[in-house]
Amino acid sequence: MGERHLIAAVALLLLAAADGCSRNQPPAAATSQPAAPSEGLTLLTPGWDAWTRDEAVARLPDADAAVSAALRLVRLAEIEPLCAPADITDRTVRQLRVASLADAGWALGFAPGAATSAAPAALRLAAPVLIATDGTVHRIAEGAEEETLLLRVSDRPDSYPHLLVSARRVWLAGPPPQAALQLRPAVHVRLGIVEETGLGRIVVLCRSPAGPTVAARYAWDVYEQVFVGPAAERLPDPPGGRFELDLDASPLLQPVGGEIPEPTSQPAAEFFPRGVPIFFVYRSPDWR
Repeated sequence: MGERHLIAAVALLLLAAADGCSRNQPPAAATSQPAAPSEGLTLLTPGWDAWTRDEAVARLPDADAAVSAALRLVRLAEIEPLCAPADITDRTVRQLRVASLADAGWALGFAPGAATSAAPAALRLAAPVLIATDGTVHRIAEGAEEETLLLRVSDRPDSYPHLLVSARRVWLAGPPPQAALQLRPAVHVRLGIVEETGLGRIVVLCRSPAGPTVAARYAWDVYEQVFVGPAAERLPDPPGGRFELDLDASPLLQPVGGEIPEPTSQPAAEFFPRGVPIFFVYRSPDWR
């Protein structure tokens, strides 16, 4: 009997210990629930996600509701650009800004930090999308190119356009955006934009041991509505080599200076298959 009592006592102790552990642990259903987000979404205008397209467009001029309206239009367009991720939080919203492009519509993008210069800098937005006056959203680039995309908002759009610049391409900000320049792929060069005499100057930047250096500049011709600059040019050594613009993809380039790149278009004679006779019809002046 003494041995049986001892076994029973040990069993009771084990059950009590197990019951205490189970009380300290949450139920299985609770542990399977996903963790709550560390930051909610409280900075957007209440009801923004239920606005119609027309309602969102009407709120774009309102500084307090502009970001909410732009994000709603992006959602309605069913796209997910860098500036409007599906899991957007207040942290992202704080970095966003809507810029007016006058008759061209608006742009949504990441606002830069405070300017280091005493002079006021032109407004720039990173990884932007363009929004037309009817609410149509234009995504300019995707992937790595979208990460380098920058919009410079002109303070004199009648004479100098709003510019979109990525590492390889330049557009006039429409919307829709208009292709202007395109750089051929190269290891040590990229396109950029610098402020000179109050204007945003398109430049070719070259990587060097001392840091990025300007290898070429492109001025905007107000009368001809084109960029003026070299189509190709040698790079300083190091790194050496040369850069070229893709002439077929640079409809707004007026080549001036530099070198002449090799033609890439197919010669006219090659458009006619070899061995196929070509017939030309001559019409005399008195032909009726």
